[in-house]
Amino acid sequence: ILEGVGVGRADATALSATLNFLIRDGCGMLASLLFTSYAASSFRRNVKRWKYFADVMVDIGITLEIVAPCVLSSPALKGWFLPLICLANVCKALCGVAAGACSGAFQLYWSNNLIGTQDGISEISAKNGAQRTVMGGVGLVMAGLLAKCLGSGHVSMVVWVG
Repeated sequence: ILEGVGVGRADATALSATLNFLIRDGCGMLASLLFTSYAASSFRRNVKRWKYFADVMVDIGITLEIVAPCVLSSPALKGWFLPLICLANVCKALCGVAAGACSGAFQLYWSNNLIGTQDGISEISAKNGAQRTVMGGVGLVMAGLLAKCLGSGHVSMVVWVG
């Protein structure tokens, strides 16, 4: 994404990079507001479907973010960079709304069934936050190790499937 907004190019300006980020983030914010107004009433009824939707949306969003810098190498597709990162941010915003709405229902379910009372929701919520923090840390360590392997020349080609 940084290549797409001009990092490393002599003809790029800070203003163009700032505008790209503003447009990208604005699209995500607008999408989350519109999606919330459209789907808010159905989150409680279809929790599993919306959780699956959130998982698919984040996968699509990340894939689009990875693909977006590739279009910069083709002069015919260069104009598609901003729409691709905007669409990626929209997908991730939809994921955030759907996953956030579903997490409360899942936490309430687990607090009722594991702890036996709704008072346990704060414990479930705290443990969920701790789990996200630990997994984020593991992801950072893995990314650092991957970057070190790629930078040292020990790995000639890495294919990421997941």
